[in-house]
Amino acid sequence: MGLTEGDGGAITRASDFAARHYPSNWNNLSMAQHKSAEKRARQTIKRTDVNRSRRTKVRNAVKQVELAIASGDKTAAGSALKLAQPALDKSVNKGVVRKGTASRKLSRLNAAVKAMA
Repeated sequence: MGLTEGDGGAITRASDFAARHYPSNWNNLSMAQHKSAEKRARQTIKRTDVNRSRRTKVRNAVKQVELAIASGDKTAAGSALKLAQPALDKSVNKGVVRKGTASRKLSRLNAAVKAMA
């Protein structure tokens, strides 16, 4: 994961990742005093990034269903719901979203799709 430049000198995602996860000075990232605490601080940074990405994917999937419902296209809403369901289920398994929250979201989205004319 080297630092590479994309179009117009923009930094690519790979270099973004490298800059966040492999900074030259780990010690300045936290106030940890022990090796294990420093390691936990590094792991927390990485885990936060992964969880943020997963949460964004879930929100985007739910938003696609809501947009399809708002547009009135029942087939698009149904297919978007079929994509949102596994995304929500996976987020529950990974601990990003609680089980009841995912169940409630799916139930309401499903009811809204069924209520469409």
